[in-house]
Amino acid sequence: MIRGDFEMKKYIVLITLLMTMGLTACGINKDSSSLYDQGLEVVKVMDEMAKSDSYTKYFTGNDEILSIVEGIAAGNYSEPKEVYEVVFPENSHQLLFGDADAEISMSEELDNIMRKKMMASIVTQINAYGGSMNLAASTVCTASKSFINDELENDLIYIYVYDDAAPIAITFLKESDDIVSANGSFLISDELKALDAERITMLFEEMNVTVRNI
Repeated sequence: MIRGDFEMKKYIVLITLLMTMGLTACGINKDSSSLYDQGLEVVKVMDEMAKSDSYTKYFTGNDEILSIVEGIAAGNYSEPKEVYEVVFPENSHQLLFGDADAEISMSEELDNIMRKKMMASIVTQINAYGGSMNLAASTVCTASKSFINDELENDLIYIYVYDDAAPIAITFLKESDDIVSANGSFLISDELKALDAERITMLFEEMNVTVRNI
């Protein structure tokens, strides 16, 4: 029991470390190409991460996690079969309080921080349903970038669906001065392999999202 608790604490530390690294932008890309293309750039990096033994073994020596990552790496991420856009209603992050109509005392700056934290955690929560090992494996291969884009009005998620490969969720967060951050994560679960608009809507059923194929 003690050993089990110790192992779980190690995974929590690993996940926290990698999430911090994954959500840290490595400079601003001045290319203002579409969100779709920017997402594909993140996918390309994630694919390389999963396929690199040197990279994955640097972050973990756990055989089960490495086996999950190997399964991810076996997929073909060259071209998505479908891509879905998940749009959240304005102030959807306030649903965390249980009442979107309730008056919330919070500065604009703090409300913005809360919004970013909520959006950044959504995909992590979905992966957590698959268990701690799947969550740890997905976190090993997270990637992010920041770029300039003046078209994004609200935070949203693109879900790239592939044949015989794990779906990838790219969360686009609107920062300041037309800067957008894109944070990518594999969705690791057998139940998430065959995603369509209806099933994606069910994943976010409590947040009243709009899902469309792009």
